[in-house]
Amino acid sequence: MPENGSDILDKIIELRHLLHQNAELSLHEDKTRQIIKDFIRENTPLVPVEEKGCIYAVYNPDGEKTVALRGDFDALPIEEKNDKPYCSLNKGISHRCGHDGHTAALCGAMLNIIEKGCKNRIIFIFQKGEETGAGGEVGANILKRFGADRVYGWHNIPGFEKNTILIGDNTFCCGSRGIIIELEGKSAHAAYPETGISPVNAIRDILDYVNELNSSPSKGLLHCTVVGINCGGEDFGVAAYRARVMLTLRGENGDEYEAAVKGLENKANYCAHRDGLKYSVSYSDVFPSTENGKRAVNELTEICKKIGLKYVKPKEPFRWSEDFWHYTQATEGCFFGIGCGEDYPSLHTDKYDFPDDIIKTAVMVMTELALAKFTEGQQ
Repeated sequence: MPENGSDILDKIIELRHLLHQNAELSLHEDKTRQIIKDFIRENTPLVPVEEKGCIYAVYNPDGEKTVALRGDFDALPIEEKNDKPYCSLNKGISHRCGHDGHTAALCGAMLNIIEKGCKNRIIFIFQKGEETGAGGEVGANILKRFGADRVYGWHNIPGFEKNTILIGDNTFCCGSRGIIIELEGKSAHAAYPETGISPVNAIRDILDYVNELNSSPSKGLLHCTVVGINCGGEDFGVAAYRARVMLTLRGENGDEYEAAVKGLENKANYCAHRDGLKYSVSYSDVFPSTENGKRAVNELTEICKKIGLKYVKPKEPFRWSEDFWHYTQATEGCFFGIGCGEDYPSLHTDKYDFPDDIIKTAVMVMTELALAKFTEGQQ
């Protein structure tokens, strides 16, 4: 960072705390957007542009190459349970995934890049709705419009040494989708259940299939989680005849993942027809896997070596999903992690709070990515 790096860092940490105080859910980030736009206007010569709930700003419009840097800014429906002076002002909503830190660090990179100067054109993208996957497509469309040569994003990751860069070859994090199986039979008096049609046996067999899926060998990571089961009601005089099974399927290998989806569909179809049930299968929160480009991975690796940052390659893709896949389908890019500490509280828990002492590392890496000369063309 430049000579005034400590001033930049203090300003960015202050911004992070302000964003944290004003945590907002996906697609409701009104105050958050205003904070970001005000910061850009007050601290840089750049012009923030709002597009479908996302914000972007362009540095050096006539630059040699175009590099996009992305940060997200939505929060989660989790109650804040700590005594931080910057606690969320919005009851039941808090930044428990660290998107406040991602956005603040991107603003820090913006200040740093402007201070240093850069021959490349840099697109700073601040994205809405990552948690629901609603914002990635907007960001990817911005990339396409500007003909971006590279795109980079990152996530803070507990469980790894603080300030270590996590670089994944190929698949960085898994694809996932919510699968909702609806079953409906025929109602009956609880005293005469044989006169109705129950979904209970179908539920049992679907869950057995899930267990079989999880225990079977696979080429890549593949796992199905039961997130909810609703069956029947609370009237002890009525036999259960309606049910809903909610699953989340996660997978690394595209072919295996799609085969598992088809397998669950076929199992639901078989059980329903066998038992005389009406049924439907629908999907929610569909995230394909985030795939890193080889050139972008190599460029990030070389930057880590250049500035003396420790980096590691995780043994397997992360099970959680990211809508950054939109970006890497639009151009070559790399999504990476920065460790929060081996014993740091997990994401999406009420003990978690973004660690301010990884912001400097994030700013340094994003700055170097913006300044880098990279291999011509896409992968």
